[in-house]
Parts: sequence; C-alpha cells; structure tokens
Amino acid sequence: LRVQTLAIDVHQAGMTPDQVAAEYDVPEARIVEALAFYAAHQAEIDAHIAAETFEKNQYFIAERDLTQMIEKFIEHLPGVREEEVEPDSIAILKGIEAQHGIFVERAKGVYSFAHLTFQEYFTAKYIAENAAQRTLEGLLTHWEDYRWREVFLLTASLLDNADDFFS
Repeated sequence: LRVQTLAIDVHQAGMTPDQVAAEYDVPEARIVEALAFYAAHQAEIDAHIAAETFEKNQYFIAERDLTQMIEKFIEHLPGVREEEVEPDSIAILKGIEAQHGIFVERAKGVYSFAHLTFQEYFTAKYIAENAAQRTLEGLLTHWEDYRWREVFLLTASLLDNADDFFS
C-alpha cells in the first residue's frame, strides 16, 4: 500500500495518523509527511490544473489527464524522484477530492472543478502568480472571448499593481 493512499484514509475514514499507521504497519511520520505535502501544495496544484484546462476550454477532465497534470507539477518540485511521481499524483487527486471538494468525480474516471467559479479563480491566480513568465500577455490574447471575462476581472484583483495590465 502507498503511504499517500493511506494518508487519504485519515480524512475519509476519520482516522488519526497514528491509527492509520498502526492499522497498516506504516510509520506515523510517513503518514504525517504525506498529509503535509498535500497541505503545502494544494493551492499551487489547483491553479496549475485550472490554468491548463481553462486554456483548452476543458471543463471535464479524464482521471488519466488530471493525474498527468499533477505529475507535471510534481516533476518540477525539488527533491522528487521520478519513480515517486505516478503514485503521488493518483493519491493527490484522491486527497484533493476527499479533503477539499475542489474536484468532483462527475462520472467514473471523469472529474471537474466543483464549480466553474473555482476554475476561473484558480486560472486567474495562476496567471497573476506567474506574471514573470508572461502569463498576462497570454491572457490578453483572450480579451474578445466572453468566456474569459471573470478570469480578467479576477486576475486584475489579484495583481499587486494592475495599472500596467490595463494600459
């Protein structure tokens, strides 16, 4: 059993980390570490996925595609070994679903953000936080697309100084 999967049991079954560790004979420290990873990177993962899917006009996401997006995010984190990526991505997806409700499984193996507003907000968050990588210029290519209206407004509200954005 993967430690990350066990960590999800903590939230789904209402078990404490020490109860999960005892039941599955896994060190409690590993359970706590997996939970800490989810907590530390949750917003970044959501923003990464939202930006990628919103750009593609994709509201429903196959589990395989979603786990690949999570893998892509994890691969860029320092200290992550390649062989850890796939199991972590599946566990993280289940953790996001179980712990935060941002993603909802709409059909078997098909996910979406719980509400379009979450996808728009996290897309804007990604754009604002990655402005140095020219994400604002990418956003401006959608200025005539009504579907991007809320993303524009949210992005402007998230920028420290939106003057350049509007000029």
